[in-house]
Amino acid sequence: MKYSMKTSIIILTYNELQEGTIPCVESIYEHTNINDFDLIIVDNASKDATPKYLQGLKEKYHNVKIQLNSKNKGFPAGMNDGLKLAEGEFLVLLNNDILVTPDWLSSLLAPLITNPEIGLVGPISNNVGTEQRIDIEGLDKNNYVDYTREYLNRHKGEVFFTKRICFSCVALRRDVFEKIGFLDEKFGIGFYEDDDYCLRIQKADYKLAVTEGCFIYHQGSLSFDKANRDHGLKNELYLCKKHNFTWTGTVTAIAYLKKIKEDLLKYKSSHSDLDPNLEKVMVRLKGFEDYLIGLNKFEIKTRKRMKPTLFEKIKKIFSAPERFIRKQIFKKT
Repeated sequence: MKYSMKTSIIILTYNELQEGTIPCVESIYEHTNINDFDLIIVDNASKDATPKYLQGLKEKYHNVKIQLNSKNKGFPAGMNDGLKLAEGEFLVLLNNDILVTPDWLSSLLAPLITNPEIGLVGPISNNVGTEQRIDIEGLDKNNYVDYTREYLNRHKGEVFFTKRICFSCVALRRDVFEKIGFLDEKFGIGFYEDDDYCLRIQKADYKLAVTEGCFIYHQGSLSFDKANRDHGLKNELYLCKKHNFTWTGTVTAIAYLKKIKEDLLKYKSSHSDLDPNLEKVMVRLKGFEDYLIGLNKFEIKTRKRMKPTLFEKIKKIFSAPERFIRKQIFKKT
């Protein structure tokens, strides 16, 4: 699909120049028409050679804008800096550890162009915590273009709806952004600001969509260390309080099952003879779904009874190194 309105691609960087930023930028210029986008890169006070590289990038390409922050402002505030510089009719937020594929941009934007009810679109990926994830045997950062080509050709134009989209790569129209606003900077360094934005978009009566025809290779959270991940505990509680709901891990499992169920039903409707092995899967779907829904209700009930301080302690134990767990188990009372 061709389009005349320019896209602003916004990338936030913090160190990881060789591992993340350079391969990311090179993949964008290799697989994207330079006339279709402007590239906005905000650096959050990197200590490596990233600022120097970005200065050179700006001199090399006419469509590059950069902002060099004097301190690490975190993901939401850093991305907001980029959004303030953006002039495109379409906005793409992209992690610096992403590698794109041929025709990725046109495939990513197509649902936003054809369906005004869609407010946010994400691609499929190898490394993501939602049903956007697909696994292709043998795929890695060196062969991902070749290994995903047939899949993308077979499923070009296919879209499914969801409740959550990972912000490692996400696109929206300018009119949606102007209605929803910036990312919530109260999430600090990061984590759950994407879930917050997805909820805000849905409350504004827009749909979230994933396109099966766009794949991005995600190397995976190069910019977050363990200390920053601990900040996620606080953000999770803030998210739940802000939207008056209880966060559960089983929600993701239910979303996965919904996607699998939809695809199996599509297959069944287009085939008169059902494969016996597939039949054994389909007759157990309802039971599995009922089990997950019941587990989700139990999780919500348990979480509501748990005091925030206790909840934080339990999560810390399950995410901590082994030596911390041993200390918690064997410490004297």
